Amino acid sequence: MGGGYNRLTLTAPKNSAPDFLAFKGGPARKLPFEKPLESKATVLYIGRIPHGFYENKMQAYFQQFCTIKRLRIARNKKTGKSKHFGFLEFEDHQVAEVVANVFKPKPEVKPF
Repeated sequence: MGGGYNRLTLTAPKNSAPDFLAFKGGPARKLPFEKPLESKATVLYIGRIPHGFYENKMQAYFQQFCTIKRLRIARNKKTGKSKHFGFLEFEDHQVAEVVANVFKPKPEVKPF
């Protein structure tokens, strides 16, 4: 036998597909088409509400955009003082999106 090494080579038929693909190359796959998500949120979070800008003033201010369904400012249960954030619900999601875009820098308003 002579001390040499035996070489074994396997070859696949030329018309068969490989059972793995190399890291580089190979056929590209198309990703499935996804529509961009459209926000249907009608509730906005309002943060950093200044002292004195409470429900009646806020209702009057945001009424210029659309009818407000609900307005809630978070308050301390014991003292009743404002926690300086709240939630504002509009009837239409498009109006809520416009208000959120208008007030992005301040006060902090974002879709909920």
